[in-house]
Amino acid sequence: MKIISTLTKSEIAGQICELINKHNGWYRRFTPANIEVTNNLYVVELLGNKVIGVGGMRKLSNIHTEFMHLCVRPEFRRQGIAIKLSIKRLNLLETPIALSYIRNNNIPSMMNSLKSGFVPIEESRKRGYNILTFVRFKDESDNVALQSILKETLNGVLYTGRCNRG
Repeated sequence: MKIISTLTKSEIAGQICELINKHNGWYRRFTPANIEVTNNLYVVELLGNKVIGVGGMRKLSNIHTEFMHLCVRPEFRRQGIAIKLSIKRLNLLETPIALSYIRNNNIPSMMNSLKSGFVPIEESRKRGYNILTFVRFKDESDNVALQSILKETLNGVLYTGRCNRG
Protein backbone atom coordinates (compact mmCIF):
# COMPACT_ATOMS: atom_id res chain seq x y z
CA MET A 1 0.00 0.00 0.00
CA LYS A 2 1.21 3.49 -0.79
CA ILE A 3 -0.09 6.55 1.04
CA ILE A 4 0.28 10.07 -0.28
CA SER A 5 -0.44 12.93 2.08
CA THR A 6 -1.61 16.39 1.12
CA LEU A 7 0.77 17.73 3.76
CA THR A 8 4.38 18.26 2.78
CA LYS A 9 7.25 16.97 4.88
CA SER A 10 8.04 20.60 5.82
CA GLU A 11 4.47 21.26 6.95
CA ILE A 12 4.48 18.16 9.15
CA ALA A 13 7.94 19.08 10.53
CA GLY A 14 6.62 22.56 11.36
CA GLN A 15 3.69 21.13 13.29
CA ILE A 16 5.96 18.67 15.09
CA CYS A 17 8.21 21.58 16.14
CA GLU A 18 5.24 23.57 17.35
CA LEU A 19 4.10 20.69 19.56
CA ILE A 20 7.55 19.88 20.93
CA ASN A 21 8.55 23.48 21.58
CA LYS A 22 5.27 24.47 23.20
CA HIS A 23 4.54 21.42 25.34
CA ASN A 24 7.69 19.40 26.09
CA GLY A 25 9.41 22.00 28.27
CA TRP A 26 12.96 21.21 27.17
CA TYR A 27 15.62 23.91 26.98
CA ARG A 28 16.34 23.24 23.30
CA ARG A 29 14.09 24.75 20.64
CA PHE A 30 13.52 22.93 17.37
CA THR A 31 12.94 24.26 13.88
CA PRO A 32 11.34 22.47 10.93
CA ALA A 33 14.75 22.43 9.25
CA ASN A 34 16.50 20.60 12.10
CA ILE A 35 13.57 18.16 12.46
CA GLU A 36 13.75 17.33 8.73
CA VAL A 37 17.51 16.65 8.66
CA THR A 38 17.67 14.39 11.71
CA ASN A 39 17.73 10.61 11.50
CA ASN A 40 14.86 10.56 13.99
CA LEU A 41 11.66 8.76 13.11
CA TYR A 42 8.48 10.61 14.08
CA VAL A 43 5.17 8.82 14.46
CA VAL A 44 2.30 11.27 14.14
CA GLU A 45 -1.43 11.18 14.80
CA LEU A 46 -3.35 13.34 12.35
CA LEU A 47 -6.82 14.81 12.50
CA GLY A 48 -7.42 16.14 9.02
CA ASN A 49 -4.32 18.17 8.18
CA LYS A 50 -3.44 18.81 11.81
CA VAL A 51 -0.78 16.90 13.76
CA ILE A 52 -2.47 16.28 17.11
CA GLY A 53 0.14 13.94 18.56
CA VAL A 54 3.75 13.01 17.96
CA GLY A 55 6.31 10.56 19.31
CA GLY A 56 9.92 10.46 18.17
CA MET A 57 12.50 7.71 18.22
CA ARG A 58 16.19 7.61 17.36
CA LYS A 59 18.42 4.57 16.96
CA LEU A 60 21.52 5.13 19.11
CA SER A 61 23.23 1.81 18.35
CA ASN A 62 22.39 -1.73 17.30
CA ILE A 63 21.27 -2.28 20.89
CA HIS A 64 19.54 0.94 21.97
CA THR A 65 16.82 3.22 20.61
CA GLU A 66 15.81 6.40 22.40
CA PHE A 67 12.12 7.26 22.59
CA MET A 68 11.56 11.01 22.84
CA HIS A 69 9.29 13.95 22.13
CA LEU A 70 6.01 12.28 23.03
CA CYS A 71 3.45 15.05 22.95
CA VAL A 72 -0.29 15.43 22.36
CA ARG A 73 -2.13 18.72 21.86
CA PRO A 74 -3.89 19.62 25.14
CA GLU A 75 -7.39 19.49 23.66
CA PHE A 76 -6.81 15.88 22.55
CA ARG A 77 -5.21 14.53 25.73
CA ARG A 78 -6.73 11.72 27.83
CA GLN A 79 -8.10 10.03 24.70
CA GLY A 80 -5.46 7.29 24.39
CA ILE A 81 -3.41 9.02 21.70
CA ALA A 82 -0.12 9.00 23.65
CA ILE A 83 -0.38 5.28 24.40
CA LYS A 84 -1.30 4.61 20.76
CA LEU A 85 1.82 6.50 19.63
CA SER A 86 3.94 4.59 22.17
CA ILE A 87 2.63 1.21 21.01
CA LYS A 88 3.28 2.14 17.37
CA ARG A 89 6.87 3.12 18.23
CA LEU A 90 7.36 -0.18 20.08
CA ASN A 91 6.10 -2.03 17.01
CA LEU A 92 8.67 -0.17 14.89
CA LEU A 93 11.53 -0.86 17.33
CA GLU A 94 14.51 -2.46 15.56
CA THR A 95 16.79 -2.76 18.59
CA PRO A 96 16.39 -5.01 21.65
CA ILE A 97 16.24 -2.07 24.10
CA ALA A 98 14.29 1.20 24.16
CA LEU A 99 15.28 4.05 26.49
CA SER A 100 13.38 7.15 27.47
CA TYR A 101 14.51 10.14 29.55
CA ILE A 102 11.72 11.95 31.39
CA ARG A 103 11.75 14.86 33.83
CA ASN A 104 10.73 13.68 37.27
CA ASN A 105 7.83 16.18 37.34
CA ASN A 106 6.31 14.95 34.05
CA ILE A 107 3.76 12.59 35.59
CA PRO A 108 1.72 11.96 32.40
CA SER A 109 4.83 10.82 30.48
CA MET A 110 5.98 8.65 33.36
CA MET A 111 2.54 7.02 33.57
CA ASN A 112 2.50 6.46 29.80
CA SER A 113 5.93 4.84 30.00
CA LEU A 114 4.82 2.53 32.79
CA LYS A 115 1.67 1.57 30.84
CA SER A 116 3.90 0.84 27.83
CA GLY A 117 6.03 -1.58 29.86
CA PHE A 118 8.97 0.74 30.56
CA VAL A 119 10.70 0.52 33.94
CA PRO A 120 12.48 3.43 35.64
CA ILE A 121 16.06 2.40 36.39
CA GLU A 122 17.91 5.59 37.29
CA GLU A 123 17.44 9.18 38.37
CA SER A 124 20.06 11.80 37.60
CA ARG A 125 20.37 15.57 37.85
CA LYS A 126 20.78 17.55 34.64
CA ARG A 127 20.53 21.28 33.94
CA GLY A 128 18.80 22.02 37.22
CA TYR A 129 16.19 19.26 37.16
CA ASN A 130 16.00 15.54 37.76
CA ILE A 131 15.68 13.10 34.87
CA LEU A 132 14.42 9.54 35.14
CA THR A 133 15.80 6.94 32.76
CA PHE A 134 13.21 4.38 31.68
CA VAL A 135 14.07 1.17 29.86
CA ARG A 136 12.06 -1.46 28.03
CA PHE A 137 13.10 -4.60 26.20
CA LYS A 138 11.52 -5.34 22.84
CA ASP A 139 11.00 -8.97 23.84
CA GLU A 140 8.15 -9.01 26.35
CA SER A 141 9.58 -11.96 28.30
CA ASP A 142 12.85 -10.05 28.86
CA ASN A 143 10.85 -7.03 29.95
CA VAL A 144 8.79 -9.03 32.48
CA ALA A 145 12.02 -10.51 33.87
CA LEU A 146 13.55 -7.02 34.20
CA GLN A 147 10.50 -5.74 36.06
CA SER A 148 10.58 -8.72 38.39
CA ILE A 149 14.30 -8.35 39.12
CA LEU A 150 14.01 -4.62 39.76
CA LYS A 151 10.97 -5.03 41.95
CA GLU A 152 12.69 -7.69 44.04
CA THR A 153 16.16 -6.10 44.13
CA LEU A 154 15.05 -2.54 44.76
CA ASN A 155 12.15 -3.51 46.98
CA GLY A 156 9.79 -1.78 44.56
CA VAL A 157 11.28 1.69 45.06
CA LEU A 158 11.80 2.53 41.38
CA TYR A 159 9.19 0.21 39.90
CA THR A 160 6.38 1.94 41.80
CA GLY A 161 7.57 5.35 40.68
CA ARG A 162 8.93 6.47 44.05
CA CYS A 163 12.44 7.70 43.40
CA ASN A 164 15.23 8.77 45.68
CA ARG A 165 15.80 12.49 45.38
CA GLY A 166 19.21 12.43 47.14
